[in-house]
Amino acid sequence: VVKKYAPKMGKKMTDIMIANCYGNKYYTLLRGNSIKVTRSSGSKKFLKAFLDSEVYKGIDKDLNHKIDEKHLVASSVYCNFLLEKIIFNNLLDRQKDVLRPSIIDHVFYSITQDYKGQVREKLLTLFFFRFKANKGVLGYLDNALMYVKNKEFKDIVIQIKNITTKGSAFFPFELQDTKGNIVKLSDLKDKIVILDFWYTGCKWCKVQYKGM
Repeated sequence: VVKKYAPKMGKKMTDIMIANCYGNKYYTLLRGNSIKVTRSSGSKKFLKAFLDSEVYKGIDKDLNHKIDEKHLVASSVYCNFLLEKIIFNNLLDRQKDVLRPSIIDHVFYSITQDYKGQVREKLLTLFFFRFKANKGVLGYLDNALMYVKNKEFKDIVIQIKNITTKGSAFFPFELQDTKGNIVKLSDLKDKIVILDFWYTGCKWCKVQYKGM
């Protein structure tokens, strides 16, 4: 379909659409198998079988050489797929034939050494989103900022650094409650505040909302 309408869409939009199709297809594949690896009792055996499978080997890692870098970065899912693949590649220590207890260092190294330009910058930004719950991720922030030159990505990384640093002030929100009253963060000083982000299209969000 994309190729059919390529002449009308132009190269930029065609490239982005191809990257989106590619990213959606393989991101879903990798995320699904990632969940299986974490939940399977024979996770190492399953992972090795998947990494050696024709399906995994068939993932065309060279797509980034066929499409303009700026168009790959503009894709909403392509770099997410790339990050997932980098994670997969580092789950297993092939030399020791064991699952790595921690992959964060290997993933960061792979991003900085195997990629370049804006693709690397977006991957690093996504890296901090993916591993921000990991306490050790803060140790990579200053190093990452040496590579990230794009202002948009740099601002995001700096923002992550600021909000994940212990003692940082939370965003001073103002929200409407179920009775129409405006509630400010400042109104809740010295109280424990739990923020849950959800939307009406999420089935389990609505179930949880009723329970609350």
